[in-house]
Amino acid sequence: MAIFRCSMFGHIVYDDKLTYQELLDTEARVTALMQNALEECGAQHIDFAPEADALLMECLFSDMDRAAHRVLCDTVIRQLGPGVLARFLFVDRRMDDIAFYFLGRGKWQEQAFSVPTPREALSGRVVRQERNPILPLHPQGLVVCGETMNAATESVPKALPPQDGEKKPA
Repeated sequence: MAIFRCSMFGHIVYDDKLTYQELLDTEARVTALMQNALEECGAQHIDFAPEADALLMECLFSDMDRAAHRVLCDTVIRQLGPGVLARFLFVDRRMDDIAFYFLGRGKWQEQAFSVPTPREALSGRVVRQERNPILPLHPQGLVVCGETMNAATESVPKALPPQDGEKKPA
């Protein structure tokens, strides 16, 4: 029995200026690109779901392997084409790590986080980002399903508290 330790979710959006036929052609090309790239990186149980001007996808990997995720991004970005943007979310089955990848305009960016255990979180530890600055919140607050939720952001700290051994910001 195969054990999959990583789930991947993808959201690919197309330029809204595409004609209907261009959209269909782009979607077919991107679906084939993603199918091949995911298979080459070891993905299994690959599922695609077209949705308006977007393509949703999900699949499974045997491990949470960020080097393989980067290879996937390198492969996809070379062939993604103009007017197509993508974001991928990789989630470790044990929920220890999550990684986001944003692709478009000939480049990609990675945002990776280590998720605290319940014990760590309940003791006051905040989810810390591994690299890069904290992703900014929407100026009017957290946007969920098109609605702004200012109350949800009131308890979000402006900066992460220092961890043991780190210096406090000046």
